Amino acid sequence: MIFVYKRVAVGRGDAGAEYLGLIICGALFICGGIVGVTAAGLASSGAGVSDYLTEFLVLASGAPVRLGGFLRALFNDSAYHLAVIFLGFSAFGVFLVPALSAVRGFFLCFSVSAVVRHFGGDGVLLTIAIFGVGALMTVPCLFILSVQSFSSSLYVLKSVAAKSGVAQTYRGRGGYFRRVAICAAVLMTSALIDTLLIPRLIDYAAGRIM
Repeated sequence: MIFVYKRVAVGRGDAGAEYLGLIICGALFICGGIVGVTAAGLASSGAGVSDYLTEFLVLASGAPVRLGGFLRALFNDSAYHLAVIFLGFSAFGVFLVPALSAVRGFFLCFSVSAVVRHFGGDGVLLTIAIFGVGALMTVPCLFILSVQSFSSSLYVLKSVAAKSGVAQTYRGRGGYFRRVAICAAVLMTSALIDTLLIPRLIDYAAGRIM
């Protein structure tokens, strides 16, 4: 159920909704991370995880740096963010935006925990090489976009429930577009780092392990 925003003037009375979105998305991200760490602990004893990590290091350590991978890196870094922005125009976003935060927390913490558990202390450097820079840049952007999309989606849901036919618009909310633009620039920088720098860091970290 997607709703097109009408071009009507609105005020900035959404601070409460944004705080609520921050609390909910943050809490679910943490819960997803806890579940991810637990799942990694249960799966670390399996041969599948060990074989996967070893094969990944072999491929990564010999991978050349190519600018052609920039678009793929950009998509990987921004997939959750694009989904969150899209859900901000839907009444379902109130439920799905926090759920995406939980999913992101799960996979991030599962991956980090799996690497560290498998390689021990040497895995810390590898974890920083693979996830550290990207997480520092993409996770804050995800929270920023999730909070404002949750707030917007909540207005859509209230409008639907009231059958008023008028949804909260982004017109006059320059802060929204500024945050999207800033996050887009950060995500592009992250993708560029993933393309040019991260393969070399992985190569260095893998050389210390293998």
